[in-house]
Amino acid sequence: MTDSTHVTRLFGGPGSGKTTALLNRVDEMLDEGVDVDDILVVSYTRAAATEVRERLSERLDRSPKSLRGNVCTMHAKAYELLNLSRGDVVGEDDKEAFCEEY
Repeated sequence: MTDSTHVTRLFGGPGSGKTTALLNRVDEMLDEGVDVDDILVVSYTRAAATEVRERLSERLDRSPKSLRGNVCTMHAKAYELLNLSRGDVVGEDDKEAFCEEY
């Protein structure tokens, strides 16, 4: 992040318009000349990330797949930044085997 980097946090209950407000903010950023590849939207759930990706793709006339790096869950971004896949993380079977052994 640079000194010119801005972070926007958006909180609200179900149905309060978070996704619409978020997409409006992305529109504002694009109107200000920010490249879409410099925008990151991080969500807690896959469903929310998928919805934002689909709605943003309609606004930008791009495929939802092309926005996967820009709109994702926090876990997906962490995996990407750490160069890991889901198989690299300790799973339930690994935990159980560890507990049985020790």
